[in-house]
Amino acid sequence: MESTLDIGPKGERPTDRTSKMLTETDDYFCHQLVQPHERVLHNDPTWAERAYFPVSDPDRFALDIGISMMPNADTLEAYAIATTPDGPQLSMRASRDLGHDRWPLAVGPVRFDVLEPLRRWRMQLEPNPSGIAFDLQYAARCAPFETASPTIYRRNRLVYQNINLLQSGRYTGTVTLDGERFEVDAVPGHRDRTWGLRTSGEGQVPRGMFAWLSAEFEDVALTVIIHERRDGTPVRIDGAVSFESGEMVAIAGVEHELEFDHSTRQLLHGRFHLTDARGEVWSVDVAPTMRLFLSGAGYTAGPNRRGHLGAPFWSERWDTSDPTVLHRVEELNDNICRMSCGPRTGHGVVETLLGAHDRYVVRERELLPLASF
Repeated sequence: MESTLDIGPKGERPTDRTSKMLTETDDYFCHQLVQPHERVLHNDPTWAERAYFPVSDPDRFALDIGISMMPNADTLEAYAIATTPDGPQLSMRASRDLGHDRWPLAVGPVRFDVLEPLRRWRMQLEPNPSGIAFDLQYAARCAPFETASPTIYRRNRLVYQNINLLQSGRYTGTVTLDGERFEVDAVPGHRDRTWGLRTSGEGQVPRGMFAWLSAEFEDVALTVIIHERRDGTPVRIDGAVSFESGEMVAIAGVEHELEFDHSTRQLLHGRFHLTDARGEVWSVDVAPTMRLFLSGAGYTAGPNRRGHLGAPFWSERWDTSDPTVLHRVEELNDNICRMSCGPRTGHGVVETLLGAHDRYVVRERELLPLASF
């Protein structure tokens, strides 16, 4: 029997006491506070739920997809950035007021569906002026693992506290870029589910280095997150060796040998030596074939950073072979790479963010003021 109960128009907040803060997500058995889901523990406007799906084939295309829900800023925002080996970077972002309408996860032409928690998602982008469209499903092939970022205070105020759920899977479906259609058939790739707060600029770091390695091979996935100070002292090393059989071994140590172009600041090639908790060393060679510049997704400290798009839809295309364009958009980068590890060959992503660094010296970038509220 179909219900005729009217709980109020989508996008509006009912004022009666029976449903004044209730949303669709409150019907799920996953509360952690004595509050409706509309309220979170912190009242900082940057507190967000996020999902990030990098889909890459180093010989054909690169695509990053993401969505952010910021309940304290009343904002839902999604993005897609993409490129091909000889093409421009295509970027699109869409934003709407969150209001009372939290489910499904849809904004503008983009929709995300959790088909089976921790196992399957679907991501769809209808044709739009950006030139990017897709219909993809992610299916987990390894167990997820949890990692937490350092907790950072500035002048006694909590400014950074974040949880990541990282998981290797396979992508299947179609991607269309400027009218060219790519079939995607169980291509290995990672995903990242994040929640917490980040009040500083995400696309820049004045000193030190951030790097994220996601290496996909047929039987195993290697993932590691590296934060280090200017002198190379590690602040955070976290990751895992994830086997398709279900076994998982933590990463205990990391060494890296990277080469960056001084003028463009771009990663040219590199090698990571990952020591797992059992003492086995995994040496991964990486060779970039394409790059995605995440400033096109709002990862920046500028006024149009994530959560501050200020419009329902935005798109641009960048010729990143133009030095003036590259200087404007270069910050946090995804390097889509061919990879090898001993006899294994595969592909993956090396995400890099480089500030002043004693070992890896590149052209200094003009930094924007950090975001503040």
